[in-house]
This record gives sequence, structure tokens and C-alpha cells, in this order.
Amino acid sequence: AADNYDSDAVIDDDSCNLVDGAIAIATIQEGQALDPPVFTDSLVTVSGIVTGVYGSSFSLQQGTGAYSGLFAFDPEVAVALGDFVSLSGEIVEYFGLTQIQGVGGNPLVTSIQSQNNELPAPEVLGTAAAGMEEWGVLVQTTGTVGSPDLGNGEWGIDDASGELRVDDRGWDHIATGEVVAGAQFQVTAPLYYSFGNFKMIPRDIDDVLLYGCTLPSADNTTEGADIDDGSCTGSQPCDLFFSEAAEGSSNN
Repeated sequence: AADNYDSDAVIDDDSCNLVDGAIAIATIQEGQALDPPVFTDSLVTVSGIVTGVYGSSFSLQQGTGAYSGLFAFDPEVAVALGDFVSLSGEIVEYFGLTQIQGVGGNPLVTSIQSQNNELPAPEVLGTAAAGMEEWGVLVQTTGTVGSPDLGNGEWGIDDASGELRVDDRGWDHIATGEVVAGAQFQVTAPLYYSFGNFKMIPRDIDDVLLYGCTLPSADNTTEGADIDDGSCTGSQPCDLFFSEAAEGSSNN
């Protein structure tokens, strides 16, 4: 991304002259993970598929894997899940979160190239594994509720490796009454960071799936369960079979 890049250099001497133009999201995120961050205040153009919309903020992703996601801020253009967008603006650090926004108080230059695109497959992670590399990336994890109310609409799930927060910025699942200690969920959402914590920010009810017994005729049916956990007990449905021979009838 610099116009004076030296392919033979082993140690960076901070002499890079960054240039404006299209650049991969992963390149930006990897650069921002350095000390000091490489792209802060740089003017760039990026593109990707919108994976989450939260008011004027949205997440977009280019491909899959580490560092493939980014957050953007644009109060002027309404984007939707699945939009493929091109963004031109300035890279900033907003409360520890790398995002792209308009320059000098002007709106971000947002161009919607196509719509209804398939979203990237979520990165499947353990609850303690979510970190800087997945910042802005669509992730999926499964865990048991250890903290049903962490305050500010947040709650925590844990797969025994460490707790991960779930935030209500896009969807408040606490309001459903399902978030209780011991409940198991599969959560899919972009990974966010604020106030010193990584957290998942579900977009709607379909991002938060409850495990339990889904068989209506079972003795222990779990109300609201989306994924069967094999725990059903009691009555099972059966199909009755009537044999003509058993009834003593014959067509002969």
C-alpha cells in the first residue's frame, strides 16, 4: 500500500508513503493490529458484502477468515444484508474499533454494487477464541449461559473455555425470556468490541438458536427450542399399521 515499498526490507523504518486507493480489508486490519497502527487517517477504498446493519453502522466482509471484516459508519446511505458495497473514506480508530467513515465530517462515499448476495460462511469458534483477528467478521459459537445479565443488555455464553459476551445492539434476546443460567445456545453474529470486551452482536432472532427437546409429544419439550439436543424423554409418536390378515379378511 506504500509507493516506496522495498521488497528487500526486513525491518520497517517508518518511512512508508501510503497511497490512496482500493485495498483489501485484511491488509487494513493486519496493519491496524501493529503498533503503531499503519492505516489510521489514511484515505482508502474497500469493498465487501454487508453482514450486519446497526443503525448508521454496519459490518462488511471480504472473503472469509482472519481480518476479513470491517465496520463502517454512514448515516446517509441505507444498506441491507447481502449488499455488495464499495466504500471510500478514512480509516479511524473509534474507541478501539477500526472502522471506515467519511472525511472531515463529510459522509462516507458508499456505492451499492449489487444486492441479495450470499453472506460469507461464519467462522466457527470457541467462546474464548474470539479476538482481534475476528473483529468485524461473521462468527458462530455454541455455549451455555453462565451470566444471564451482565448489564446494558449483555449476557454471556461459555463452552468451558471462557465466557463470550452477547450484546443487544441489533437484537435483544434477553427480552424473550430464554436467556437463563444453564441454557445452551448457538449464536451467529459479527464480532464487535467495546468498553474493553469482545462481543457478538446478533442481527435478529434467527441468530440466537436455543438447544433443547423439540419433540412436541415428549414429556420434557423445551419451549422455544430451535435445535434438538437429543434429550427428549417420554411419549414418542407412532404410526399404526392395520393388517387385513390380522382382521381375518381376504381378497380371495
